[in-house]
Amino acid sequence: MTLGAAGAVLAVLLAVILVLALVAGLGRGVRAVRERSRRRLAAPARPVLMRVVAGEGDDRDLAWLAGLDARHWSAVEPVAAGLLGKVSGEAHGNLVGLLQRRGTLKRAARDCGSRSAVRRARGADLLGAARRREDGASLVPLLRDRDHDVRQVAARALGRIGDASAADAVLAAVHDAGGVLTRTATGALL
Repeated sequence: MTLGAAGAVLAVLLAVILVLALVAGLGRGVRAVRERSRRRLAAPARPVLMRVVAGEGDDRDLAWLAGLDARHWSAVEPVAAGLLGKVSGEAHGNLVGLLQRRGTLKRAARDCGSRSAVRRARGADLLGAARRREDGASLVPLLRDRDHDVRQVAARALGRIGDASAADAVLAAVHDAGGVLTRTATGALL
């Protein structure tokens, strides 16, 4: 390779590196702007949601949250869903009711049949956090999912729901080739 050709290759490599760095920086900037926008949209609902979680909220607070427009709800929904696994009692029931009214739990059940393993796992995790017995039917088929992580999430979700009728399916999944890990199944059964 001549000196001129080596210089040209080096210039092309430097140009590619520069373009990749610009794309990565632009991606980070877009994500930061999107996150700031999400926080700004969720800000008015946060105190109301915290009142509901603290058990100090009332039916008006729940109605206000349920009535949020789609843009604001899309910013609040991940916060509400994230709190679901951290609360119990009346606060948990209120959050489940809110997520049910907004269609979040129905969408999570649909996601259990998605082609995306990430969506199937997220749907199963949310249904497990909601702890509604009727969601077990959406989770049992995931114990035989082609993706290992989805099978594990489904077993844990069934354990959180606590429906004894799913125990046989969890035990059977342990014996399937590449099925649910024994440790995960034991935790789910307990």
